[in-house]
Amino acid sequence: MKLRLNVTPVYTVLGIKLLYQLCDAADGKHLIYLNNIPVYYFNIFDEMYKDIIISFNGNPETHLSRKLKSHPEKFTLRPSICGLRSSKLRHRWFYLDKLPVSFLG
Repeated sequence: MKLRLNVTPVYTVLGIKLLYQLCDAADGKHLIYLNNIPVYYFNIFDEMYKDIIISFNGNPETHLSRKLKSHPEKFTLRPSICGLRSSKLRHRWFYLDKLPVSFLG
């Protein structure tokens, strides 16, 4: 899936790192990160996930976060970059796969 992301440089103790975020951060849309790099895209309103959403029991973000933490590769919903954000914001197009349904089951 082709997505436009905000890319912000962050000045850290270890050097400059890049922070990736959705341009149109709406409810139900999430980037899934591995080592602060987006690897998957999840939209709760996608038809692909309609059968899984029923099992979320209220808060889908909590359920999704719990499932990702239990995965051996430790995926996250939020990047963990600590430092000073630059005011230089760029937009880039990325191709990300949708989060596999097997991650949620």
